[in-house]
Amino acid sequence: MPTSTFFRLDQDKQTKILNAAKEEFTKVPLEEASIANIVKSAEIPRGSFYQYFSGKEDVFYYLFEQIRKEPEETFIRFLEETKGDLFQAFNYFFIDFSKEVLEGENQDFFKNIFLHMNYTRTSQMMMTEMTEEERQAHEEHIKRHQGSDDNYQKIIDLIDKDKLTIASPREFNMLFHQLWSMLFHTINEGYRMRRLTGKIDFDVLKEDYYLRISWLQHGVAK
Repeated sequence: MPTSTFFRLDQDKQTKILNAAKEEFTKVPLEEASIANIVKSAEIPRGSFYQYFSGKEDVFYYLFEQIRKEPEETFIRFLEETKGDLFQAFNYFFIDFSKEVLEGENQDFFKNIFLHMNYTRTSQMMMTEMTEEERQAHEEHIKRHQGSDDNYQKIIDLIDKDKLTIASPREFNMLFHQLWSMLFHTINEGYRMRRLTGKIDFDVLKEDYYLRISWLQHGVAK
């Protein structure tokens, strides 16, 4: 999370710094990103960068938060349209989200997120797979955002619980995590498909994803 000093900058300067950081994270994964490149592109002294952010991990997570807001709102909209049907909402959301991630404006940024971090880490930012610097930045980010982002609670409130057999918040968290993991796994398959064939067949991805969703929703045992 940027410092208060960053937010006191005029909007144009904030945008220039964030665009420079996003450009760097679009070119290379987080671990390879260079603060030197960011400050050079933003035309600020290196010392100024540390007045605004604790490190590259800090600005990375801030950018990630900004980019993920729109997909979250889209998922909420699908939940509303499906009257709280969690599985149907994920089916609709997959089409929209996979197109955005694999072909949208931020596709290269997303690519470095997905290929640098496995799909579990992307959805949950798993602490066990982070470097110490990443862990500290993520923990600080969570502390500063507690209570400020209520999208998860909106999602919980919108879901029609009568269509599920879950009996506790823990079970719901497990289910929700599994659904996101399946979605991100399928998107990673899209990257593999592009690497092997030079293109992505979204019909195949959609078919595979719907099959995984169906297995989870209805089971596979006779």
